[in-house]
Amino acid sequence: MATQIDHRIPALAGLLPEDLTQLLSTEPHALLGKILRMNRAPHYHNRLNAIVLAAAVIELQTVRSVGDQQARRR
Repeated sequence: MATQIDHRIPALAGLLPEDLTQLLSTEPHALLGKILRMNRAPHYHNRLNAIVLAAAVIELQTVRSVGDQQARRR
C-alpha cells in the first residue's frame, strides 16, 4: 500500500508523496492540466478537486519560494 500525504491542508489529503513532489515542481500555468491527468489515474479515480488542489499547490510553491529567498539572504 502506498504512503499518502496527510497534511493540515485538506486539499492535499490522500495525495501520494511522489505526486506532491511532482506538482510542487510544476510551473503554475501547467499545474491544472497535470492535476487533471493525475486525477484519471486508478489511485485517485476522479476524487481530486483539481481547482482546490491547484490553489493549495500554488500557495505551497509561494511559501517555499519566499523561504528560499529568505535563506539566501542570510
